[in-house]
Amino acid sequence: MPAGVSASGPRTYYIGKLYREMKKEQGGDRGNQYTVAGGKNFPSSKTAARLAEQFGTTERTVRHAAGDRG
Repeated sequence: MPAGVSASGPRTYYIGKLYREMKKEQGGDRGNQYTVAGGKNFPSSKTAARLAEQFGTTERTVRHAAGDRG
């Protein structure tokens, strides 16, 4: 079990890890301070919705599991 994961929360850890990985795949070229950003300027809620349905939980739970408190 990875460091910082309690025995009672491996499912939550796994959901959060999947969410972060899936968000990275949807990313895109966001540019930097010297270039014009491409793609969307806001996170897609589709990732959280898909994982919530898959694991029988809510979108909020998925986002919180990943540390995304927004």
